[in-house]
Amino acid sequence: MTKPSGYSVLDRIFHRLAFSNIPLQLDLSAREDRNNETDLAGFTPGPSAYVTSLPRAGTTLLLTILSEHPEFASHTYRQMPVLFAPLTWQKWSRRFEKRAQSRERAHADGLDVSEDSAEAFEEAIWHAFWQNHYSGQFISVWGAEEQHGQFDDYYRRHRVKLVLARRRSGADPQASRYLAKNNANISRMDWLIRHEPDARIIVPIRNPFSHIASLMRQDENFMRRHGDDRFAERYMRDLGHFEFGALHRLIGFQDAPDWQPFTGRHADYWARYWLAAYRHVLGSERENIVLFDYDTFCADPQPVLERLCAELGIDPAPLLSQLEKVRPPLPEPRLDIAGDLARDLSDLHQALKDRAI
Repeated sequence: MTKPSGYSVLDRIFHRLAFSNIPLQLDLSAREDRNNETDLAGFTPGPSAYVTSLPRAGTTLLLTILSEHPEFASHTYRQMPVLFAPLTWQKWSRRFEKRAQSRERAHADGLDVSEDSAEAFEEAIWHAFWQNHYSGQFISVWGAEEQHGQFDDYYRRHRVKLVLARRRSGADPQASRYLAKNNANISRMDWLIRHEPDARIIVPIRNPFSHIASLMRQDENFMRRHGDDRFAERYMRDLGHFEFGALHRLIGFQDAPDWQPFTGRHADYWARYWLAAYRHVLGSERENIVLFDYDTFCADPQPVLERLCAELGIDPAPLLSQLEKVRPPLPEPRLDIAGDLARDLSDLHQALKDRAI
């Protein structure tokens, strides 16, 4: 997330208004459904691609690269803050559209973003419709059989509307498939596959010790940010981003650690969460789930990207120029993790790598 630092006072006011009235956004969406009925009914999208994992696993880099493929359409910063009605907002916002300006995102991790960058915004939609999953200290895991007829219909149309918005913008007139990065989708992979059997779910796997060190750094980073800027905290809450800082909330995987306040979120805490999350991933024996070895990708990106593109059924050629964004993996850090946990991390990481493309 990078927007709060680039938001003017007027931007912040408009954001508050937009997210304080989600029913109005949904009314706008229903109206745009009627206004675009012919296009929505006449278009059959290709299979979606969902990038998901625990945060700091390389999901943003993977989204950034894949979003440059002409077949894919994703949420971008230009769709903020009227996320629920993308076609309406695209039409309205043209008169005051800002020129794209790159800047480093809030994570201070060297990744630049602009108004045209793809970003993880769809969690706001899940948060709006599935409040029961967010009611406690944990975000509960979705069962494959869970039903929410209003959401099912909305989400299916929303994916199509993002593709149509991409086509109408002129950026990729041949766009035909929805691409989403959403870390919380790791909690609903079976649900997604049941509702879209042809979809592919890409789960980047990172060295757990490097991954845990990065989780700890970002938790501290966002704790400071949320303390310094209450709007930054509001922004992330509105978008359903509860991974770090004052908003931190775990996904309730089996064996997830007990939630702890910031002072208690030490390396062992994140190690237990890592184990719970990726045991959940490894337990999903589905051919739709593609495990992606992020460290191998960073060391030698082209062959790994080509294998991923084969899994997705896309030509890798349009993406090869994006590989200049990939950096070699960092040395494994030293972490104070209990010996039994460290062994479990290494064993599970190897099991995941053995199944990765």
